[in-house]
Amino acid sequence: MAKVMTYGVMPTLEEFERAFDEKCPSGMFTVRNCKRVGNENYTCFGLWTEVQTAVLEWGLNEESSEAAGNWASAILASLGFEWV
Repeated sequence: MAKVMTYGVMPTLEEFERAFDEKCPSGMFTVRNCKRVGNENYTCFGLWTEVQTAVLEWGLNEESSEAAGNWASAILASLGFEWV
């Protein structure tokens, strides 16, 4: 079941780590064919950092901010977090 959160609010690092460990037992999160990051394999902390960056970019209200927010939302959703 997804943890529902306000749009733009990040889970705590501890919540993120628990979700990552549950969804990524290999210790890697794979992203493929992504316009934002290309093809990448992320560790938990690497993915946390990338999502944090996207959320900060989303908050800047720049041209790319909507795409950054959508990307962060998709990554979080794949880990079981839902922004509403």
